[in-house]
Amino acid sequence: MAQMTIVDRNSIEDGLRRGLSIPEIARLVSRPPQTVTNEIKSRRINSAKGLKPTNSTCRWYGECKRTQVCDTHCGMNKWCKNCHQCFLQCRDYEVRTCERLFTPPFVCNGCRHESVCHLPKKYYIAKNAQADRESKLHDSRKGVHTGNAVLAKMNEALKDGLGKNQSVRHIMVANPETFAGVSEKTVYTYIGGKIFDVGRGDLPYACSRRPRPKDVVTKTDAKCRIGRTHELFIHWKMQNPDVKVVEADTLKGKVGGCVLFTLIFECGLVLAFHKERETAQTWTGIVNMLYRVAGRPLFMQLFPCILEDNGAPFSDPVMTENARADHNPYKLIPRSKVFYCDPYCATQKPRIERVHEELRRILIKGTNFDLIDQDDVCLVLSHVNSYSRTSLDNSTPYDEFVKEYGYEGRRFLERLGVVKIPANEVTLDPYLLGKKFKRHADKVILRKAGVTK
Repeated sequence: MAQMTIVDRNSIEDGLRRGLSIPEIARLVSRPPQTVTNEIKSRRINSAKGLKPTNSTCRWYGECKRTQVCDTHCGMNKWCKNCHQCFLQCRDYEVRTCERLFTPPFVCNGCRHESVCHLPKKYYIAKNAQADRESKLHDSRKGVHTGNAVLAKMNEALKDGLGKNQSVRHIMVANPETFAGVSEKTVYTYIGGKIFDVGRGDLPYACSRRPRPKDVVTKTDAKCRIGRTHELFIHWKMQNPDVKVVEADTLKGKVGGCVLFTLIFECGLVLAFHKERETAQTWTGIVNMLYRVAGRPLFMQLFPCILEDNGAPFSDPVMTENARADHNPYKLIPRSKVFYCDPYCATQKPRIERVHEELRRILIKGTNFDLIDQDDVCLVLSHVNSYSRTSLDNSTPYDEFVKEYGYEGRRFLERLGVVKIPANEVTLDPYLLGKKFKRHADKVILRKAGVTK
């Protein structure tokens, strides 16, 4: 049977919106019911539409009999679930999942309670489903699909033939069984990808030719990007226009030295974290730290969606999107949504690229970040976030952040070491970090200008 098309997926979405059953939708698109079920369950997307944490949305609300959840002595002798602030303090609070998502139709399309429901939702959107299918089809056609045993035989034949200065074409003709089903272009691709023990320098005439320009590569694992591409982010944002998006990237100093992991909110406030290693485990540790410092309710407000760079440090989206449950470390609790920018497309995250320019006024490009620590980074953030912006109507990112998130937001920044600097004391110069760092920055500037070596 032919693959589903956008027409079929539009029919499925329309049937769900009209409240049709799975068998009725299956007859509409001339597919088996199980195929339609698999399509809906595998292509549905999460949505925060109408999400509002309350006591009644807790998974344990019906059976909860806890008392004295918070430290305040309110004098209430009944169960704490009768207090509208219980979920803010309870460590066992967990958002309940609607039973509709476990039974047909498995999505919130066509639900008559959708407009008043405060639970997490899942939707089947035809455009998103088609884009997800095309993304998987594209990624599945990348990489090596030949078995290891066959590759080993090819490797031996190539080493023997190229050692005699034979061409790849001649080697393939002389060993038809070894190279059966593989084209000459594929063999050259494998050689260029360093799959074999021979390289480009072993090929006849290869060194006399200019190498072909490299294609745009994806630094993260292709599997991580499935369902998280920028195209899907655009569709998801259209379905969730009110959700705040946080952009994530890295800021590098001297090559091989320490790096800064940076985050910027829509209000313009930037956070940065000084780390020695640029790995996925480091980034996961930063997100977990922010989760602990903010607490789950505030974290869900601050980081509902993270648009990440295409670099290797962001190659573990599952552990960014989920937190481990305190009472069961093997259980993951959803906390955020992750999407990736396309490779070499800085315009897809313009806010963080713009704020990097402000950070570079102090942390000059090429300076050694090994000379500073997290306290220095917090000092830099305090001054940068206290710098007025024309885009904010001459307000500062710090003031806008506190205005949006209130007392909890200000306490969150204080715990991270970011404070408000008086306007007349804001300094965006390397001298902020001391005379030693200022001299180091001046040397970097002179060296880049060609004055010194």
